[in-house]
Amino acid sequence: MKPIDYEAVSPNQKYQLPALLEAVLRCTAGRPHATTEEFGHLTGKAPQTIRKNYCQTGACFGIRPLKLGNRLLWPADAIAQLLGGAK
Repeated sequence: MKPIDYEAVSPNQKYQLPALLEAVLRCTAGRPHATTEEFGHLTGKAPQTIRKNYCQTGACFGIRPLKLGNRLLWPADAIAQLLGGAK
């Protein structure tokens, strides 16, 4: 899993949603959804914490995942909004 390269984003665009979405998509290798492990990496939480929040509330940080079999896939655009501080 690649860490987000915040230095690649110019300082005046650091907290703009398109730049954050681009950074999230780099972490997810261009996929529109992140795995639970990638979501945990991006938010600084352990994957098990993400799973626990989902189990208890049906969401984590207000984001509802897409279930694919026994996997949870988290939308990259919602993650970018979360990281950008949007509500």
